[in-house]
Amino acid sequence: MFESYIESKKEVLRIVDEVTNNPAIDKKVLENSRIEQDVNNLKNGEFKIALIAPFSAGKSTFINSLIGQDLLSMEITAETSVITKVKYATDIKLEIKHRNGQLEHIPAAGMPSITVSELKAILESKTTVKGDNTEDNIEEVKVYYPIEMCKDKVEIVDTPGLFARHEKHKDITTNIMPSVNAVIFMIDPESVGQVHFTEIIQNYVRNADKSSMERDGKHIFFVINKIDKFDKKDIQKARIELEKVLADIIPDPQIYEVSAYYAMLGKMYMAKTMALEDIRKDRKVIIPNPEEPEYPLSGKEITARHIPVILEESKIRELENGLEKYLEVKNEYLITNVASKLSTVIEQSIIQKMTELENIKTLTQQEKQRFSLQIQNLQEEIKEIEHIEKRRIFASVDKRIIGTSSGDGFVEEILDKLDSTIIKQTQKLETSLRKEWAEQQIGLDKDNAESIVQGLITTAENGIELMSKDLVKTSFTDFKNELECVFLDIPMYMENLKDRVEQAEISFAGKTFGNMDNYKLDNIQESINSIVDNEFSVTIMEISDTVSSNISQAYEDNETVTEKRGMWYSVKKFFTGNREYDRQFDLHGFKNQVAFIVDDIIKSISAQCSEVGIKIGTALQTPIININDELHKEVEAVIFALIKNKTDLLNKVLSNMQKSDEENEQTVQLLNEELHLLKQLKNETNCCNIGQAV
Repeated sequence: MFESYIESKKEVLRIVDEVTNNPAIDKKVLENSRIEQDVNNLKNGEFKIALIAPFSAGKSTFINSLIGQDLLSMEITAETSVITKVKYATDIKLEIKHRNGQLEHIPAAGMPSITVSELKAILESKTTVKGDNTEDNIEEVKVYYPIEMCKDKVEIVDTPGLFARHEKHKDITTNIMPSVNAVIFMIDPESVGQVHFTEIIQNYVRNADKSSMERDGKHIFFVINKIDKFDKKDIQKARIELEKVLADIIPDPQIYEVSAYYAMLGKMYMAKTMALEDIRKDRKVIIPNPEEPEYPLSGKEITARHIPVILEESKIRELENGLEKYLEVKNEYLITNVASKLSTVIEQSIIQKMTELENIKTLTQQEKQRFSLQIQNLQEEIKEIEHIEKRRIFASVDKRIIGTSSGDGFVEEILDKLDSTIIKQTQKLETSLRKEWAEQQIGLDKDNAESIVQGLITTAENGIELMSKDLVKTSFTDFKNELECVFLDIPMYMENLKDRVEQAEISFAGKTFGNMDNYKLDNIQESINSIVDNEFSVTIMEISDTVSSNISQAYEDNETVTEKRGMWYSVKKFFTGNREYDRQFDLHGFKNQVAFIVDDIIKSISAQCSEVGIKIGTALQTPIININDELHKEVEAVIFALIKNKTDLLNKVLSNMQKSDEENEQTVQLLNEELHLLKQLKNETNCCNIGQAV
């Protein structure tokens, strides 16, 4: 899995190594390019996949199918209670983070390594509600295992999921969404048509959609599991029903049908961790006969040559391909940034060598002392130009994003837009709550009152949470669009910088010393967009508003207790000494009081929403300022590289003036040899697999 992305990554890193170790590459050009930072980003870039599924839907089996090992407990009673992260390592180990900050390592330092069966038992005790250690004292568990799928910084995140029997589990799952790159919702075919399922899945999917800057839910994948247990017509019916459920949320959902169980068995056999005999003994394995499809195979009829059939029937590869394509798109900028800078380094090195050659040839025709002074004055002028142009660019960027004293920047615009949007969203949420209450009020009684009101509170909480995330996502999307305009302006300023430097060169030295065309503003844009996405995730996780209420007091206020009466009761009390009471319930008064409580809840929504607006407005200003500062740094780095390359070249000119004619002849010979090597390297780079990117 992820072979294509991994190969592209390996190839570009190979070329990085070749370029950085090539003696013909100008080391100062390489240093000024800041390619090392982009290479580190590429090497360390992670891809996190969160799995969310109903209890008993086969979530652990599905994760086992991805990693190709029976690692997580597949018992129906083993409900996940904490975040469990599966990562790559050559040795099997666990890292348990307790809520008190303590880190527990298994095995501990100096202790013998653990086996797969031991790891599985420990995981069950640490990560499920069956164990003694649950979400109350464990924050997360990291599982390190030599999993091929996770080898290139891929991380699988197992979460407490849909329909969790513990309220904390829902919060744990919701809070993890902004920190992952992709979300997989795994669904049991039998659940799709249920009303409760529809409500819950829609809320979770909306939450996942609003927790990412990705458009149209491209980071969300849906898996209909257990296709080996259901008829194809039932699976198709579940798929159609799921598409209806998602119609108003994601226009074109990515839905896959898999058998996690078959995938796990097939992969384990291929990895030689399961024997063919074990698969034969498994009565759940029934596959089509490639020779006679109408007669399925099972038991001893299954041979080693049928394992590919099991894997094909699992359809796991289709999902893995979808994840791989998304990973390539998501992290493509990491590869293209490095490739682009490699191209710049090679081109700039060639320009430096050619310019240096040209200058050496003309040195004998110049009066060295006078020309040396001109070069020094030119360097001072270039520094002044750099200072002025940099301030001009920053002033333009700040005006567009932060604004001036008159408040005409993006921050002011976004706050104004928030105010008007909050009012509309509040009215919409209140209308929805009142409609729900009107429908529920008819059947209200003392037994269901608490669940009805709690349902309204949950609707309000979910509504405010989704509204908050929607407002943040919309604001960040608007900000990205604003940045597009900023990026359109920057090239104009950079061209002005280049023109001024060339004019200074002609004015002071009567010639230009190499062009300044090799700057890649696309790198800045991709880098800033990545920072925007990261700031969005942080902001989403920080915004959390809840509403709470208690219905029990209303019940107590409307219940009266009186001692029983009658002859039989008096005789019974005489002999036993026990008193008995009748409980009478004022349903009308109870309904009225509940109605007042509900009305107070709905009225409080306006205040809650106003607070949300204030918090979002405050929360947005910090990341926008951070992004603005990062944009300053990125632009400054490009300007620095351009000017530094120019001044380094001028320093070489000055250095060559101090050399004898014989020394310069040797330099010319060396430069010609290096130029030949650089042109060869350029041709090899353009012909490699990432030639298009470079």
